[in-house]
Amino acid sequence: MKLTISFLVLFYIPLMIRAQSSTIYESKKFSYPNGKKKAVILSYDDGLKQDIHLIKLLDKYHIKGTFNLNSGLMGSTAPWLNDLIGQEGNYIKSSDIKSIYRRHEVAVHTVNHPALNTINKEAEIINEVIGDAKYLSDLVDYKVKSMAYPFGAYNDFVIKTLTTSEITNARTVISTYSFDLPDSLLVWHPTSHHSNALPSIKEYISLVPTNPTVYVLWGHSWEFDQGKPDNNWEMMKRICQEVGRKDDIWYVGAAEYVDYILAIQNSTIENGEIINNSSIPIWVTKEGKSIKIK
Repeated sequence: MKLTISFLVLFYIPLMIRAQSSTIYESKKFSYPNGKKKAVILSYDDGLKQDIHLIKLLDKYHIKGTFNLNSGLMGSTAPWLNDLIGQEGNYIKSSDIKSIYRRHEVAVHTVNHPALNTINKEAEIINEVIGDAKYLSDLVDYKVKSMAYPFGAYNDFVIKTLTTSEITNARTVISTYSFDLPDSLLVWHPTSHHSNALPSIKEYISLVPTNPTVYVLWGHSWEFDQGKPDNNWEMMKRICQEVGRKDDIWYVGAAEYVDYILAIQNSTIENGEIINNSSIPIWVTKEGKSIKIK
């Protein structure tokens, strides 16, 4: 069965302000909720039990994570981890997913973690991606719309197939070391892997941007058990201390961030007025001030 895309339903709410440019998104004439210009997204893969320790760190420093999970591996062992950390790993059980990730976002990592660029049948890709999304959505009681590519592997065929799904964003593993907004939501390159993130994080914290920016940090929580100089729990604690609890940062999951970006992109300008066509509030910039449009 071929699935067709379901686009966001946009509700027309005629709350307007005087516009200064023809395209709000392209001209960056907007801000994040409450006028913020910085956003931080943490995206972590695989769903092994090390996520529990990581979540305790994130919660302590008021940081939100997006956790990309494999529904077909839940509750099983991960013998492959023995070669990386010296002991076998364990995936979190499906019955524990809702409680463990209750303050964070659950996202797709496919059912069985295949390299999607090696699959040439649309139905197989759909089964891996949409099968995972449906299973996870049933577990957490909300629509799962974010994704991270297993092994960071994708190609044009995979991307084209994803456009027939309800996945709104998909993260790669190619670090940009940039704070720019994503060029493509289905080929969303992160800012940095955690192993070499501290310099760019310190730069981001000191940044006072005039336009919206975003920092996407990615990795796997099991990596910290390697105990290497660039991969250990103390290092991740330092990252959380640096980036967490900042009043000028929007800590957000990938799906919520993308919903907001789409709301900005779908706003319109009629007779010099900005119209918010979405069901969520947006913040736009006028004369140097951020104004909320419901």
